[in-house]
Amino acid sequence: MRTSSLAEADAQSMFELLEAHWLQVGFCRTTRWVAKAGIGLLLEWLKRARGSIWQERGESAAEEDQSLDWRRATGASNNKELYGVGLALRALMCHRIIRPSYERLYEFRRLTEELHKTTDRDDFGRVIAEATKLGISGPRRRASSASWPRCSSATERRSTRSPPKI
Repeated sequence: MRTSSLAEADAQSMFELLEAHWLQVGFCRTTRWVAKAGIGLLLEWLKRARGSIWQERGESAAEEDQSLDWRRATGASNNKELYGVGLALRALMCHRIIRPSYERLYEFRRLTEELHKTTDRDDFGRVIAEATKLGISGPRRRASSASWPRCSSATERRSTRSPPKI
C-alpha cells in the first residue's frame, strides 16, 4: 500500500500495516497487543474529528486545542493505554500517515530508531554514505543520519537522492 492510499486507509488496513511494522521493529507479542489497543483508541478518536484523511483529522483536532496531548485526548486512561497510543503514533509517523508539527516532533524519543528499522532504512544508508564521502566522521555523521529521516517524517518528503552539497 502506498503512502497516498494510507492517508485514507480503513482501520483494518491500518491494523494489518502496523502489525507488520511492529514485527519489523521487533516488538514482542505483548507490546504488539498494547500497540494494537493504542491504534484502536487513536483511530476511534480521529474518526470523530473533521477531515477526510487521517492527517486532516489530526490537524482539525489540534486547531481546537494547541496544547492537545493526543495520547490523553484518545481517552486512554492508564499508563498501558497511553504507552500504546504513543507506539501507534510513532508507527503512523513512520509511514507518513500522521505528520507532526516540528514543535511536536521531538516529543517522540524513539522515532529515529523506529524509522531506521522500518520505513527509512535506505535513507539512513544514503546519508551515512554521503557523509563518509564528504569526510564527515563519528558523532557528526551519526547526528546527520538521525536528522534527515526525523525531519522527513514531519514533511512527508523521502530521501530519493543524495543531499545537496553545502
